Amino acid sequence: MGSFYSSVVANLLPGGVCRAVAAAPCPKVYIPTLGADPESLGMGLAGAVQRLLRYLELGLDPGSGPDRLLNFVLIDASRGAYPEPLGLEELDSLGIRVVDAPLVSSSSAPLLDEKRLVEWLISLC
Repeated sequence: MGSFYSSVVANLLPGGVCRAVAAAPCPKVYIPTLGADPESLGMGLAGAVQRLLRYLELGLDPGSGPDRLLNFVLIDASRGAYPEPLGLEELDSLGIRVVDAPLVSSSSAPLLDEKRLVEWLISLC
């Protein structure tokens, strides 16, 4: 989570990181920021995921496929202010499952509730 380029993509740029992500046997989950992110203006959720996949594919063998790089996108559509359009059909066509979960509680709003987030992440294993 965090700003798209400075918090998410920046961590994928060092050599070997994308290969390590692809090789890890665990589910790969992207949790987009709940509010407006000036670093992803005009992308929409599906656009951000497609851009993320392009960065993850750097340094991998051609044809590695998104299933080794990203399995889930975890959102709270009722409390998050995600950029439109969401493009859920596009994500589904890539084999990426969008999980819409109650990640924000009344005590954590407008931020994620850490306990809820951990519970949902564990449920994806």
